[in-house]
Amino acid sequence: MAIPSGSGTEVLYRTTINGQAADATSFRWDRTNATTGTETYAVPALHIITVVSIFINNIDNDAREFDLLINDGANDIYLINDQAIGGDATFILNDRLVLVAGDKLIFRASAGNLDAYCSFIDQDWS
Repeated sequence: MAIPSGSGTEVLYRTTINGQAADATSFRWDRTNATTGTETYAVPALHIITVVSIFINNIDNDAREFDLLINDGANDIYLINDQAIGGDATFILNDRLVLVAGDKLIFRASAGNLDAYCSFIDQDWS
């Protein structure tokens, strides 16, 4: 991605993944919610995404595990691997992440019924 030189916007948004079971889903960055089980959503060209926080909630009574990773187009980079989350519990990630065009932020669950809520800043230079 080229260094932005023109005018653009910087707006705070949110996106969600609802009811993640034993599958993987990438977050969407176009202000619509992801379809569970779809891993093809990537940061669009001329956008920089800064993830502000991610809340993951286990709706089930049984403990589960989840992964959070970035696919940079060639590699899976695990940010969180096999993280245990108790039944009816919440995990919060407050560390900032920067994603550029083509990156995918993927949420994967071992089983169960997990919800994820992600707040982010979208810098749009298109």
